[in-house]
Amino acid sequence: MDKKQSKILNSMTKNSSPQMPNKILLLCTGGTIAGMTKEKTTSSVYQAGELSGASLLETLPIQDDHLQIQEIAQIDSVDMNFSIWQKLYKAIHESADVKGIVITHGTDSMEESVFFFSVVLKPKVPIVFVGAMRPSNAIGSDGGKNLCNALALANQAQAGVYMINNDYVFDHYVQKSHTHNLNAFSSFSPLGYILDGNYFPSFEPKERMHLPMPHTLPKVECIYTYAGIEDFALSEGVKGVVLIGSGAGSIPNKLIKKLQELEKNGISLVVSTRVAYGRVIADRFIPSYSLTPPKARILLALCLAHSKSKAEIKKFFEMWG
Repeated sequence: MDKKQSKILNSMTKNSSPQMPNKILLLCTGGTIAGMTKEKTTSSVYQAGELSGASLLETLPIQDDHLQIQEIAQIDSVDMNFSIWQKLYKAIHESADVKGIVITHGTDSMEESVFFFSVVLKPKVPIVFVGAMRPSNAIGSDGGKNLCNALALANQAQAGVYMINNDYVFDHYVQKSHTHNLNAFSSFSPLGYILDGNYFPSFEPKERMHLPMPHTLPKVECIYTYAGIEDFALSEGVKGVVLIGSGAGSIPNKLIKKLQELEKNGISLVVSTRVAYGRVIADRFIPSYSLTPPKARILLALCLAHSKSKAEIKKFFEMWG
């Protein structure tokens, strides 16, 4: 074992004592990090969710006696859903005597899971989401390094929900901003970074008000606006709508009357934007502020699950956005 590997391994055990838990719980959901490709020179065509958690750890300089592994799912994260979130939530709450939790996850919907658990959890230990942009057996795969960093972060960070990719550590503002690059995630500012198994925080996550884990999530739909849009249809049973406007949340005039009618009929409305960065300003309806449409959908659904009023929903968006 070389010096760098020893340093990463030491980060799993430092600051531990017989009275302190030093185990890390690894919860696995599949994704590219557990994917396999038929051609090692190809990283864009592969099968996600092929390897178990134990297989992912085989090549890492980590001692098995410091880890607990639990398989939650083996999916491509485009298929992530509330049922799997429930299983993850149960596993997190049933965990005992662990110093931190790492969740392997596909990158396509990881930002949504990070946001969901940031809102519904008030964790006592670090919870770290991690994925990869290249399958495990492709040349230049990033999964092993990302997972090593995630385990180190779970051992060193303060309690909270994190995401790590390509050495950088993020909070719930993170979003996927490139389809293929290893440095695929961005945010207003990373929380910090990992170097040789050590976490260097720039600042700590801000404490916010949380919402309890619901039994079900009300149906909330996202409607994308575009030049020339005149109308849109909603599926049956919709309780809320996130309207994806242009610019700072601009809504075409031809939609205003319909939106007002929906609101009168008890449909909750939030205005977001199709622009990658910047805050939404909305005077007629609740703005998503800095939340992307998928995150705005999650927060609105959680608020509706707990029967929050329009004023209360706006406060939660002000807090999390």
